[in-house]
Amino acid sequence: MKKTYLNTAIITMLCFILLSPGLKSQEIQDTTFYDEFYNEATRGNHYYMQVKTMTDDGFILRTYYANGQLKTEEIYIGTDTPLLEGHTITYSEDGRIIGTNNFLKGAYEGEQKKYYDSGALYYVENYMDQKQHGERIVYYKDGSLKRKETFENDKLIYGNCYSIEGKDTTYYPFYEHPRFKGGEQRRIRYLINNINYPRKAREMNISGIVYLTFLVRVNGKVTDVEVLRGVHPLLDEEAIRVVKKMPPWKPGKQDGKPMNTRFNMPIKFTLAG
Repeated sequence: MKKTYLNTAIITMLCFILLSPGLKSQEIQDTTFYDEFYNEATRGNHYYMQVKTMTDDGFILRTYYANGQLKTEEIYIGTDTPLLEGHTITYSEDGRIIGTNNFLKGAYEGEQKKYYDSGALYYVENYMDQKQHGERIVYYKDGSLKRKETFENDKLIYGNCYSIEGKDTTYYPFYEHPRFKGGEQRRIRYLINNINYPRKAREMNISGIVYLTFLVRVNGKVTDVEVLRGVHPLLDEEAIRVVKKMPPWKPGKQDGKPMNTRFNMPIKFTLAG
């Protein structure tokens, strides 16, 4: 995708933020630039820009495309562990609404929607008490019914898929998580065979669980490995190293199509005896 440079529009937006009534310039905590995969980048070589504005009980995170168009405005509540709260709208680079979401304490709550490029509704689904509850309805681009499912407390009660002609067709899950090729046992075996417990960590009697997050791309490659909660730099670095070396996974899917999917994984370091 072609990248563009910071232009007058984005400067105008920043001026608006800084001069808006009740919002002081010193409340802007920082501005960060990212490439299209959310790796940190420099101004002028970026695809996204994020502006973090502190509030009394958390912060507001605004993400802009390089052309100045707002992508999302998200409200986070809390100081120690900020959580997404309230209603958000996601816009495309040319200003179309491509999704609406509602959050409560960092989790989906209520109605969630996504739209096609044409503006037609793609799907709507519902959550209650941080669990999927109620109907998920998916449409083809022409508006005809593609899928209808009913959930209770995250459990699928009923599901059916339809052809574009409106006939029943083979059911398949709407979301499919990434999977290590060969299954869970082979993933565990890979970790056992490839983790090298750092000698200094053994000598210092350091053990624990390192929680990582990474992206499984549509081609199955594992990228963007980060520590969610670490134990010690020695163990954190080894966990990152071994995950970066993983062979390609089976990618996650949405509605049958491979998609880049974020995956969280714990790695346990235990000292024998």
